[in-house]
Amino acid sequence: ELLSDVFSCQMSNKTIANINQELAHQSEATVEKIREKALSSQVKHADETGMRIKGKTNWLHSLSTEKLTWYRVSQTRKDNEPLLSIEGTVVHDHWKPYYQLEGVKHSLFENKKANGGEKNVEWGIIFY
Repeated sequence: ELLSDVFSCQMSNKTIANINQELAHQSEATVEKIREKALSSQVKHADETGMRIKGKTNWLHSLSTEKLTWYRVSQTRKDNEPLLSIEGTVVHDHWKPYYQLEGVKHSLFENKKANGGEKNVEWGIIFY
């Protein structure tokens, strides 16, 4: 719709899907470098959120450093296998499967309600 509205250019869903597939293929090496750097960074933040893909619940996992974020999609929330080689400190929200990661320090954070009910993030640095 955006291409049509802004540029008067019509594009089929199939064309858009083909472009997405080609760009995904071309970015594989870059995504792998981001993954490696995120896993080996001294401090990184891990999180996950549910989303629907073709009517089924999937999970978008993220691993972020100060400068980059690695995203991956999994059919299960507890999919920590790609993180088994992780090192350093992992900041997370106290979700129990993160404690299955061996050889890392854990730093926890929590969301707290501020005055007026708005959400603010407060970082609690607690290392285990």
